Amino acid sequence: MELNTYLVIVILILLAFSTLINYDLATADEGFSTFPEFLTSYFRPNKVHKEHYNGTLPGFIITGVMKCGTGAVSKFLSQHSGIYDIGETYFFNRYYEKGYSYYDALLTRRSSGKRKIVFEKTPTYYKTLPTAERIYAMNPETKIILIVCDNVQRTLSRYLHILHLNPSAIQRQQKEEKIEDLGQDFDEFQTRLNMTVDELNIEFEWMLAKRFGNFYRFVEDLYDLFNQRKHPFATKESNLKELILTDGFYSIYHMTYLKMFEPERVLVVDGSTMKDSPWTELYRIQKFLEVPVELTKDSFKWSEERGLYCLDKGGDVNCLGKGKGRSQGWQFEPYLQEKLADFFRPFDSHFADLVKRKFSWQSNKNDVDI
Repeated sequence: MELNTYLVIVILILLAFSTLINYDLATADEGFSTFPEFLTSYFRPNKVHKEHYNGTLPGFIITGVMKCGTGAVSKFLSQHSGIYDIGETYFFNRYYEKGYSYYDALLTRRSSGKRKIVFEKTPTYYKTLPTAERIYAMNPETKIILIVCDNVQRTLSRYLHILHLNPSAIQRQQKEEKIEDLGQDFDEFQTRLNMTVDELNIEFEWMLAKRFGNFYRFVEDLYDLFNQRKHPFATKESNLKELILTDGFYSIYHMTYLKMFEPERVLVVDGSTMKDSPWTELYRIQKFLEVPVELTKDSFKWSEERGLYCLDKGGDVNCLGKGKGRSQGWQFEPYLQEKLADFFRPFDSHFADLVKRKFSWQSNKNDVDI
């Protein structure tokens, strides 16, 4: 075989290997790569050196569960006179290897030199490894805002969001694959979701039995599976229905942040209140960020047309995008509504215990013994 042929083969092997190394954890429908962990750790270092780095850094970062109000919170906060939203960057889970010069260019260009607290909002940060460690390595003083919400409503909204997506030609096949998995219509989605809950319940009952019914130890086992990128958290081993459900295991993902950041640097926001009283959580956020409280109840005006509150600053009414509030008027069949509530209840209770607060969607019935 000629030397040139050998060179071509070597180059092709290197290119293929490079593709595996740079596999994006966040692009696989918010899942995880099955690339060997020891190689992932070696080729995708958790820390990008930033010695002598003097560029722009965000004062805080918003993350949270898809369809829980991350967009609403960031849009409302962007109207604060001392805060500037630079949008979604995905730096810490997609583009980290590009380094802080790339990140600084994004923040500096988008903020245009404004003398304000700069922040970014990237929802998938809350559940992709090793984002928490990377943010901490950037600046351990960074404040984190995590937005969560009612899991039953979130599951419904997530399906409707996917169903009504208007993708580009490139993304159309991805949408078709997702709908093929979830169901072509709402009735089919409910049937398949019901079966998936049953399957996970069987699996979890077995895991819980091994822990003699100790839910806290069971959550620790799930946390280990999450860190090992195994079912039901791994894209290659889990279907989209399972991934949508496990998105709501808030404790699992939040434990990663609590291992890195002091509790006072992380604020958990109840996204389910953003429709009925957005000012309540915005007050907590402004106090957390130590900025003047400008966004109050008087800053909002109810829109009958949209069925939600819009920000009203000096007569300039600013509503969320038309895609928001899509699930209004929709509801699961009663049997599935109850089954989903039962499924998520112990996880919600565990999370409420972990962060020491009760959430708006939790009733007395939710206060189960875990």
